[in-house]
Amino acid sequence: MHSDPNFRFEELTAISNGYTILLQESTDMLGELKGVINANGLSMTDHERMDIVNYVYDRLKNKLLEKMGRKK
Repeated sequence: MHSDPNFRFEELTAISNGYTILLQESTDMLGELKGVINANGLSMTDHERMDIVNYVYDRLKNKLLEKMGRKK
């Protein structure tokens, strides 16, 4: 992409920043899901586990809809 004449430096920087944010948010959400299946998650009830799974799912769905320009 760096040599693509269709992108200016500022556009490439914005794309890079967007991907950085997306990766960080994904890492955070995966960390939350990991808590459901690791040793700490063993002390949770099934209801608590499903609450976390549903919370992460809703965040991912809302992010996707936001990126697509749709309302939640």
